[in-house]
Order: sequence, then C-alpha cells, then structure tokens
Amino acid sequence: MSVIETAKRNGLNVFGYLSYLMLVLPSWGKTPSDEQLDSIMPWSATLPETCHRTYHQIVENMAEVK
Repeated sequence: MSVIETAKRNGLNVFGYLSYLMLVLPSWGKTPSDEQLDSIMPWSATLPETCHRTYHQIVENMAEVK
C-alpha cells in the first residue's frame, strides 16, 4: 500500500500529511531514529493538526503566513 493510500485510510488530508513529511524528514538527516519515524506514521496520535485539516484550510493558512 502506498503512503497516500495509508494516509487516506487513516483519515488524513494527503496534501497536509505529505507537506508535513517534506518539512520534517530533511531536518532529521539520513538516519532518523525509530522514535522519529514512529511519530510520522499515518496512525500516530502526535501528528500536527495540519495533517487533519482540509486542503482549503491549509492553503488559507499558508496565505496568511506570507
């Protein structure tokens, strides 16, 4: 199963989830810890709210930040 399908099945906003992954993963370097990886799994309770928002809510928030 793909990352996108897993995110969908866990009720996440795919755009928000992938955006979060692209933001977090590079800062962890080439060997993230098991704890770090666990924290970004689609079923993790520690995912930020942006992973659960609608696409339009995320885009509106991005526009406000600029």
